[in-house]
Amino acid sequence: MAGEESTKTAELLERAWRLAGKHRYREARALVEKTEPESPAELVLAARVLLELRDPYVALPLARRALALEEGLWRAYVVIAFAHLRGRATHQEGVVAARMAVRLAPDEPEPYAALGYALVKRDGPKSAESRAAYERAKELAGGTGRKRLRPPGAPRPVVGWVWPAVVMAFGVLTLIVPEDLRLLFQAILWLVFLVSLAGVVRPWPAGMSWREARRRRRSRENDFGR
Repeated sequence: MAGEESTKTAELLERAWRLAGKHRYREARALVEKTEPESPAELVLAARVLLELRDPYVALPLARRALALEEGLWRAYVVIAFAHLRGRATHQEGVVAARMAVRLAPDEPEPYAALGYALVKRDGPKSAESRAAYERAKELAGGTGRKRLRPPGAPRPVVGWVWPAVVMAFGVLTLIVPEDLRLLFQAILWLVFLVSLAGVVRPWPAGMSWREARRRRRSRENDFGR
């Protein structure tokens, strides 16, 4: 019976991982929240799904539990590195975890990608060590593995051009609408800009409403570094 439950948990987590990769966040979150991961592999996979859902406050303790059960899990250290960089923690902690992942898996691209990302966060975009880590990650990933180097929880590619287009459209409308409506459109434009800026600076977890995410974040942040 325990083996069957473990198999079911692994299957649900694999499905949640695939759904998160397709940006079907609500479905992925619903699945991962149904599971009770116990083995190190299940804990790491659940943490990876939650990190993809931009939920570092929940992903981090799962990765730590996995390492407590089995040392040497490089994917757990990658999760810890990105979780520290996404949450309210020092960037140095992310660098330390990423270096440990590189030490454990020197032939895998993800640890180098995590290290490059962590070094940029800590030292800035001109860091020579971060560039070297990124280059090594690309070399290991090859031409078909670039998706593996994307930071977990990155926004949908479509957001890259749709959201600026919406802002520009409102900007144009403020110039052509009647005078009595212009102030209203300008207020909407500023609101859209501020919401988009908040999402970039500190994106809330995917697969839940803004209110739910805010409540979750407040309840988790105090315990994040523990």
